[in-house]
Amino acid sequence: MSEPTVPQRPAPGGAYRLSAVTISLAGPAAASPAVTSLAIPLLRKARALGVTSFDLSDAPFPALAEQTIARAFPEEDPDLVVIIGWPALPGEDGRARIPVGIATHSVESREVGPAIEESLLRLGGRRRVVVDWNPARTGPGGATVVPGPLERLRSDGRIVDVAVRLRPDAGVRPADVTGLCSGSLSLLDLALVNEVRRAATPSGFALLARDVFAGGALDGTLLGGPFSGRGPAGPPAPLAALHARLDPILRLGFLTRGRSRTLAQAALQFALHWPWVLTAVVPLPSPERLETVLRMPSGPGLNDTELAEIGVVAPPVDPGPRAEPE
Repeated sequence: MSEPTVPQRPAPGGAYRLSAVTISLAGPAAASPAVTSLAIPLLRKARALGVTSFDLSDAPFPALAEQTIARAFPEEDPDLVVIIGWPALPGEDGRARIPVGIATHSVESREVGPAIEESLLRLGGRRRVVVDWNPARTGPGGATVVPGPLERLRSDGRIVDVAVRLRPDAGVRPADVTGLCSGSLSLLDLALVNEVRRAATPSGFALLARDVFAGGALDGTLLGGPFSGRGPAGPPAPLAALHARLDPILRLGFLTRGRSRTLAQAALQFALHWPWVLTAVVPLPSPERLETVLRMPSGPGLNDTELAEIGVVAPPVDPGPRAEPE
């Protein structure tokens, strides 16, 4: 068995830890029982390599993804943490409890509690669970106060934490949230990094970094492969669309020029460069890429010159204490 290679990062307060890389079952690996049977040995290998956190929050079929985790890890594992999403999108199976348009304040325990309990039951045993709560799916307004029922589940120890999904389009931003958050962060999406750099974040701010490979653009899976998440073949993309998609990637070529790192490795190192990133969420890789992806965080990270050339803003300069007038 391979030696564990993925480091751990403590959550705010130190109540639990996540692996620096979290494996997501959001793509085809959770789409059907036939495919999930192929995914189980990959999940077990990832665990042997040090992955302790698995993300199901955007799985197309949450119940099936939960059952897959239960089958992959039937034994008690105190270090394993499962991230589940709530509420699910309307029409998805598992936890589609609240129609879009119902205000956050109407989310009651009879809706939240049973949904989470069903997930815990499917996961089997006393799993350590983080709920990724998406305010944009519970109604308009961009409220960031975690619903009371989720807070009670956390205080009762039924779940270990709640992550608030950041959605700038819905008014949900880092400065509005205390504690654990969840949101997109990549070499092609610097909005979150630059927002955190420009403004002070609340005490205990931590992030589940999502889409670190920018939809497959930074790790090559956009171009194909059974685990890439591509849909059925269609007509060729217009040249202008290809330029719009590929030109920003080509501009990042300096990150690999004359170095041993790949662009995918640079993408993962970029996400994990920030001390407030608790984990980087990546799709379940194909069998031949699994170990390569999990070893990507090792090696020299990005330096300040590279960060500036990418477009990361400098943090505000601390002027220091003001001199008292004589």
